[in-house]
Amino acid sequence: MSSQDLPPFRSRTPEFVQPPIPDWKFGTPCTATEEGRKWMEGTDDDDAFKGVDPLTLNTRDLYNVMKSGVIPRPIAFVSTTSDDGIDNIAPFSFFNIMTGHVAFSITKAENMTDTLANVRNGFVVNLINEPWVMNSHAAAIPAPHGVSEWGFSGLTKVPSKFVKAPRVKESAFAMECEYLNQYEIRHPGDGTILYIHVIGQVKYMHLRRSVLNEKGMIDVQKYKPVARMGDISYGTIGNVYRMPAPSWAEVESLIPDDLKKDLTASSSQLRVRRVAVRKSKIVESHLKFSPASATMSNQSLPPFRSRTPEFVQPPHPEWKYGTPVTATEEGKKWMEGTEADDAFKGVDPSTTSPRDLYNVMKSGVVPRPIAFVSTTSADGIDNLAPFSFFNIMTGGVAFSIDGSGSTKDTLANIHNGFVVNLISEPWVVNAHAAAIPAPPGVSEWGFSGLTKAPSKLVKAPRVKESAFAMECEFLHQYEVRHPRDGTLLYTHVLGEVKYIHLRRSLLNEKGALDVQKYKPVARMGDISYGTIGDVYRMPAPSWQDVEPLIPDDLKKDLRETSS
Repeated sequence: MSSQDLPPFRSRTPEFVQPPIPDWKFGTPCTATEEGRKWMEGTDDDDAFKGVDPLTLNTRDLYNVMKSGVIPRPIAFVSTTSDDGIDNIAPFSFFNIMTGHVAFSITKAENMTDTLANVRNGFVVNLINEPWVMNSHAAAIPAPHGVSEWGFSGLTKVPSKFVKAPRVKESAFAMECEYLNQYEIRHPGDGTILYIHVIGQVKYMHLRRSVLNEKGMIDVQKYKPVARMGDISYGTIGNVYRMPAPSWAEVESLIPDDLKKDLTASSSQLRVRRVAVRKSKIVESHLKFSPASATMSNQSLPPFRSRTPEFVQPPHPEWKYGTPVTATEEGKKWMEGTEADDAFKGVDPSTTSPRDLYNVMKSGVVPRPIAFVSTTSADGIDNLAPFSFFNIMTGGVAFSIDGSGSTKDTLANIHNGFVVNLISEPWVVNAHAAAIPAPPGVSEWGFSGLTKAPSKLVKAPRVKESAFAMECEFLHQYEVRHPRDGTLLYTHVLGEVKYIHLRRSLLNEKGALDVQKYKPVARMGDISYGTIGDVYRMPAPSWQDVEPLIPDDLKKDLRETSS
């Protein structure tokens, strides 16, 4: 279907709604709801899942399969400056954060050599918003060396505070960063370098005051975040719902003792046992989702509605190279007030507590995919935990484990291999229950109500409810510490994907996951999750295709910043 045959893009404000199952009980399986029963139909068939061995795929096909499954992804729009003063800008959707730090992967393709060479001079990660997504997409065109993306993107440079590279004035959330480290990701077959995984330390943040809430965090209803989806697709946020993360002390009395044990039985035995336990013991074992800190109680919010994402036209189908954001009515509204001296709030990570820094960064870097990681200890205890500081690169995964100790089981177990299970709407409440920091020896599998399925190559089981699961082998870890006192904040883990399981019923004709069937879940700021709203596709043309369309004066590096 051509873009002209699709409905026009409509900018929608995300709506806050109740969680999918507000009265969910510990141990209740996904199949307890009508939607869950439909979701699990056919999963007991022998051919329900397609297995993919990364070694048997070419790099392009593996890239397409993985990026269709790990969605939605935030986009790092990275601005850099070369040693001789040439400014460069490029988008990266294999990107995520840790408190006070960023991590993104740069392909070794020739068109990314500018960014790779420049990051050591410092760089700025600018988050993309709907009103200027067309401008940012233009910068993805692989321009030849010496041609500046700034000119033909129509974006505005403003000076940074600490680093040489300018930031994007149109961005409501920008992080100035210092290069820290890099790690090469190689093809498991022939050893070819696929990506350089870069870690940077955030030195300063710029936040648009007009999109902040009363707590000084980014307000998702004003922020208009952009999600990177599979193939050449982008997405908007649909609905947003909040689910608190209670402590073990708050919920231990609500969980029957039988559900705290590690259930190592097969999936069929596990289901029989859970049904029996559910009927007799968990009538009052509710996990309530109505935090006192919420601005409205969940009862006052509309109920959750599962909505199939709709494919629409891009925001501005007739956009021309060099056209500024303010050329549209929405763009003019977006840029109102940005000339004021106090339009942006500055945040210095070195003077901000880790908790406040964590809250600010995770409110700005949205939407994030969630790695639901299953591991097995040396003595056979299975563990489950979600991580939203996570992303991928072709053939590899990267996620960050909190240094507080609440996820120490995962950190201890990953050396035995692990599985990254991606979460879908019908079982998001089950997955959220596994975020409760249970004490050692207590299995999240029992009280989450999820089903173990055997993996092919690693010891840890995968989650049967997951439509996309990656068996991984540990590669490398890197400690991320607070810049002021050296406290361990995160352990950043890299893994190699050894095998992928994909639900056949959710695949499109190209063998990638169909977003309209997949029902992906996004992690947002504070205690919020989100759904996908509309999806639009924007091809990435070659420089040869577009060079005649770009005036010569827009190919030059425009070094002057806006005054």
